[in-house]
Amino acid sequence: MSDLNNLIKNFYRKIVGFLSLPRVIAVFIAIGIIVRAKQYLANCSFWMDETWVAAMIISQSPAELIDGSGIFSELPTTPLGFMLIAKAFTMALGNSELVLRLFPFLCSIAALFVFNRFSRRVLPLKEAAVATGLFAFSPILISYAAELKQYSSDLFIVLLFYYYFVFLLDKKILFRNFFILAFAGSVAMWISNTCVFVLAAGGITLSVASLVKKQGKRFFVLIGVYAIWILNFAVLYKQKLAPLVGEESLVATWPGAFASNPILSFENLFWAKEVFVEMFKDLGGFILPSIAAILFIVGLVSLFLKKKYQAMLFALPVVLAFMAAVFQKYPFRERVILFLVPCVLIFVVQGVAFFVAKTKKFSLLVFAVFVVFLFFNPVRQAIKGFSLSPCKQDLRAMMEFFNENYQPEDAIFLDSVAQTSSWYYGDLLGFNKRFPETLSFKDPRDGRVSLHEIGKFHIGYKTIRGIDLLIYRQEFNVYNTNGDFRGARVRRGNSGKDYYYILENIPHIEPIKGKRVWLMFGDSEFEKMADIAKSSFDKKFFLLKVFEGKGAKALLYDTRVERKNPTQ
Repeated sequence: MSDLNNLIKNFYRKIVGFLSLPRVIAVFIAIGIIVRAKQYLANCSFWMDETWVAAMIISQSPAELIDGSGIFSELPTTPLGFMLIAKAFTMALGNSELVLRLFPFLCSIAALFVFNRFSRRVLPLKEAAVATGLFAFSPILISYAAELKQYSSDLFIVLLFYYYFVFLLDKKILFRNFFILAFAGSVAMWISNTCVFVLAAGGITLSVASLVKKQGKRFFVLIGVYAIWILNFAVLYKQKLAPLVGEESLVATWPGAFASNPILSFENLFWAKEVFVEMFKDLGGFILPSIAAILFIVGLVSLFLKKKYQAMLFALPVVLAFMAAVFQKYPFRERVILFLVPCVLIFVVQGVAFFVAKTKKFSLLVFAVFVVFLFFNPVRQAIKGFSLSPCKQDLRAMMEFFNENYQPEDAIFLDSVAQTSSWYYGDLLGFNKRFPETLSFKDPRDGRVSLHEIGKFHIGYKTIRGIDLLIYRQEFNVYNTNGDFRGARVRRGNSGKDYYYILENIPHIEPIKGKRVWLMFGDSEFEKMADIAKSSFDKKFFLLKVFEGKGAKALLYDTRVERKNPTQ
């Protein structure tokens, strides 16, 4: 064992002689930039979670985004500040996926540099280098580095606050600091809703530190900052967050991310253990999340004994987010807790440092084992991801196929993902200007608008009496005189008679309003939905064209002549 330790020591000295720790950190940051740039420059099609965000930004003016009562008032919203920044980019640079994703991408790159500076304030240089490497290779950070979602900007913003809070723990709060903290916190809430957890954690930590150190003036200055934050949050909550927090659809969207009722139950104890351990798989990509969880706890205690206020600052966001999930206000799982990555990495690396310090004789061997454990899966996934396409769905390609083959007499059936894709790509590709007018009316906001009828599939498929089927209803996409998408409408007073069915392997019996009919799918169950529709329409109509891509499928049928023999 000692020989192995000596071998590792000699190897370590050679490495250190060749690459100093600052150079190692620079290499990690460079790799982080490269893998994130690869995600961005792949210029993937928007996938289901991005399409409606893109449509919200492109189809509304800045005033409509601020007002919040526009054409997407029924959909869950992205932070207002995030959408306004993305809107500003499109107004300056034009409409494209690359432009819309530019702000999240820039935030993901900037976060690498801020995390490095932040970790070096908290940890010794060697541990900071490890933490920076894990941050650079983090699978979840790479995955969301170039998506039209707020997770990268959330992370960048909370890192700035972590850095500033650590700075303030050892400094006097002057009027300038008071103004910066009050103003920045108030603005940040509108760009990143999750920064509320970090602001609360920082506020509690600074207040406790002021009271313990008997800094009364500092404490009352902080009370003024918190009063401004609370008033600002009250407005934000009333206007934007209240309809979303704790909503049944949010709970249904994130199964397992919330505690169940009653809160005090054995079931929730098992749930707490599961989501806590799962956090290290989601955020760190660690191959053995249970070991990472132990390192986290050890690191928390170790850091608390050395720098108790910093330990509070990094532990409280995890606690607050977890309690929000306990009371069914915010999900505790996967990408929505991505802003906790800095907390996880700081404590895990501090836990490693504790064990290394306790094994002086074999410290380098123990350090090497932990480094391999921590980096193995993130590096493996980064290498694998770099060699593969990061694209999740071929929705753009499906819409390009539709644009090339669409005729004004065609009927259109869509699921919800294909519909939101058509909202965005219809504007980008221009086919929304070719839709025939079904009805028209005068809208007080947009003037004269036209309605284009579609068949809208219910989410997923159903099984009734052993038969798989699709459910659809009549809906209308609304366009102004310039062909810009302006919303979706459903006929008032929908009853059971307004819903229609497509049964697997049974010829479709409802009349089709068109010489041809499109069936387009992008839902998570798109393959099964497309198979059900195809089995029904194949028995009645001739299939003309098919598009099959990753996570998307489109079928075009000729409805002018019905099949007499389904096998022909």
